Formats: sequence, structure tokens, C-alpha cells
Amino acid sequence: MKSFVKRKFDVTKDGRDIFVYTLENENGMKLSVLDYGMRIQTLYVPDEDGDLVNVVMGFDKMPRYEGGGCYGALIGRFANRIKDAKYVLNGEEVKLTVNDHTNYIHGNYEHTVFDIEASDGKLTGTYLSPAGEFGFPGNLNVKATYELTEDNEVILTYEAETDAPTVVNITNHSYLNLDGMPENADEVSKETVNVFAHKMTVNADAYLEADDINMVTGKVIPVEGTDFDFRTEREIGGMLYDHNFNINGYDGTLKKAVELTGPGSGIKLELWTTQPGVQVYTGAKKAVALETQHYPDGPNHPEWPSTTLLPGETYREQTVYKFI
Repeated sequence: MKSFVKRKFDVTKDGRDIFVYTLENENGMKLSVLDYGMRIQTLYVPDEDGDLVNVVMGFDKMPRYEGGGCYGALIGRFANRIKDAKYVLNGEEVKLTVNDHTNYIHGNYEHTVFDIEASDGKLTGTYLSPAGEFGFPGNLNVKATYELTEDNEVILTYEAETDAPTVVNITNHSYLNLDGMPENADEVSKETVNVFAHKMTVNADAYLEADDINMVTGKVIPVEGTDFDFRTEREIGGMLYDHNFNINGYDGTLKKAVELTGPGSGIKLELWTTQPGVQVYTGAKKAVALETQHYPDGPNHPEWPSTTLLPGETYREQTVYKFI
């Protein structure tokens, strides 16, 4: 690893100092992460000409992050939505905070200041999520490790342990544009920069149907013959996607979920994950979010991969961004 730098980034509206941690490898690739939400603020990747391109949507001041949005953030305790903000665990109903229509979504890790330690090309952030936070039972010790390798990979590893039965579903909510974004994404209008021409492949034969407020209905729909068929590479286009794709062959080991190519930069991303789904979100238009995760509303669908975590167990999931 070539270098590591820690510097003050900004101050929150309640007076807390926020720091940014930057890793750089021997190829010049640079990963910058805020302790506020474990947010990926910038990610500079060499393009086909060897020039560095920032491929994530981020901002250069705190007000934009505090004002809302999950830009680059770690998401939890449960990523995505839970219907009617409730589920049953061990025969007892758990009621959650309603924060999306009548439903629960995401949690508050994006506004949490993590304790970060740096070593050997890795940034490790920790947080104690207290019992009752957003209604979830169990004190949850959360650890997120972001590693930059000499093979131009960013490896995200999520771990958690609980003292009471609970559910866990952690992801990262970076917005990607492989043709480049400024360090302050507000400088670019939606009219001049978008991801419509990016070419994408999704290793999924099916996706989860969603209703008009983006809550999954429980139906698993084959992609064949639909606008959700990305099994063969094609342009993303202008359609709004906010849907969870079921990754083929899920067994808890790393599987390639998505390939994404920037038409201008020539940068290609392979996204690998141990998780069963990837939420593809294009609502930002400037960039696409590829959120690897367990299925939305999973606690209410026992037929889907489990998100239950028990005392004595360790939750562990991994996602790899491999840039080519």
C-alpha cells in the first residue's frame, strides 16, 4: 500500500469534527471514507488512458450529507424496506420506526459517526447499535472493513454480533458513474451527466416485484421478456429501476452479481458479493446504486434467505468492487 492519510473534513451542525481517511495503492487508485456513516466520499480509479477518475457521487461539505440521502453510506441495521414497519421473530411481533410511507427503510447508520482504525490498506469502523434503535431488539456490535488492494479491488466486509435475537441486513449505498463525477456532485446537472449509456450485465434470472411505493409484493418474477433482463450486456437506459434482483446460484459464497462499463472512460467494474440480492437504483439519474443485500422485507418471508442473527453467531457478508 502506497499511503494512508487522515485529515479533518468538516464539522457537523452540532459541532462534531468529521474526518476523512484516504488509502492509495501503488497504481494511484485512491479510496476516501468519512467516519460519518462510513461513507465512501471519493474513489479515484485509473481509466483506459491511465488518468484518475472519481467514480462515486460525493460532496465536499457536511451540510449536503446531513441534509439527507445515503450517498456512499453504510446502511443498517436493516437495508431496504420492511412492510408496515413490523415483523414476527420467535413468535413475537417487533414494531419498527415508520420512516417510509407506512414502512420502515434502512435505519440510521448513514448518520452515525463510526470509530475508525487504519492498518495494512484497510479502514475498520465500529459502532454499537443499541437495543431499541429503530425498534430492533438486541445490542448489535457492528464492524465494517473497507480494504483497497493492489489489484484495484475495494473489498467491503460487514460483521455483527448481538446479545438478543434480531435481524440484520447491511449494505453500502454508493452511487456509481464510471465516466466520472466531481468531488462535489452538485456541480453537475442531471441534464449533462447521466448513466443511461453505461452498459450493464446482472447475473439474475429473476427479480422481486414491487408496488407503487417500492415495497416488494412477495412475487418473484422471471426477467425473461421484461425490461429487467440484463443477463446479456445492454445499456441501462432511462427507465427508473428501484428493484431487487435475485443473484443466480446464491449459496453464501462470493458470486459475480453485476458488470458495469463506462462508455467514456472505458472503466469496467465487476461487482461480487456473498449476498443473495442486489438492489439496482437509477433514480439519481447521474449515477446508479448497486446495493448488495438480502431481500427487502425478508423477515416477513420465511421462504427467502434468512436475516435472523442469534447470540453466539457472527453475521458476515462481503462485497468486492473489482475495477478492470
